[in-house]
Amino acid sequence: MKTQFALVVGFIASLGSVFAQTKLTFYEHIQPIIAKNCTGCHRPGGIGPFSLQTYPEVAKRSEFVAKVTQIRYMPPLSLPTALFSIMPTNADLLMKKLR
Repeated sequence: MKTQFALVVGFIASLGSVFAQTKLTFYEHIQPIIAKNCTGCHRPGGIGPFSLQTYPEVAKRSEFVAKVTQIRYMPPLSLPTALFSIMPTNADLLMKKLR
């Protein structure tokens, strides 16, 4: 058991050194994540209150973006899911008519 634990700890430690050697870049690593999860709303003319399309826009709000994603405030539910969770269903509407 101790041997397995030591192997796991050693493996995790080696992963840390691999990640430490990887140079992260905005356009290669960060921007694809932002594009997939944020820019649908956070773009000029979008419903988000500010744009997150460029490096300066993301860098300006990096601490805020980190915080709201860590606490899972962002990204919110997808719009259709959010709407259907608050909109009455056909069954709800039918029951109102029958009352």
